[in-house]
Amino acid sequence: MKKILLSFFTFLCSLCLHAQLDYDSVTISRFIERKPSSGPGWDKITHAGYPADIVGERTIWVNPGKADSLPYIFSLAARIRENGTKSLARCFIPRHSINYYRSGKIALYLLVCFECNGMEFSDTPRQDNGLLVSRDVRMLQIEELKILFKDYL
Repeated sequence: MKKILLSFFTFLCSLCLHAQLDYDSVTISRFIERKPSSGPGWDKITHAGYPADIVGERTIWVNPGKADSLPYIFSLAARIRENGTKSLARCFIPRHSINYYRSGKIALYLLVCFECNGMEFSDTPRQDNGLLVSRDVRMLQIEELKILFKDYL
């Protein structure tokens, strides 16, 4: 069973290989909200101001020009998409993000709210974010993200 899962994740990683080449670098960051908000109105304020609200950012990967190995962050993001990003609660006030840069500008980002364990990719409209496949998998992904942010920020 472990070999099957490992093969599956290797396959998923190979699918993400193209995405790796599309980005110059990946950073993680934390940010603040300039105006208090929550729930459905949040995206109207912060998405419009993002990334102006970033207060701490750290580069965790720079494209070496050759795709010899797939960084962990790409496989984690692929697994998050696979499991769905629908929030577990309605608060969704994210304070952390993973930012994918292309030509010096943020091309994609994943917002993370550790309060409600919600996640949202910038390229997917909030109402279209995938339904959560497994709550248990989400909790494991949140723990992985907590370790990532703790180690790098």
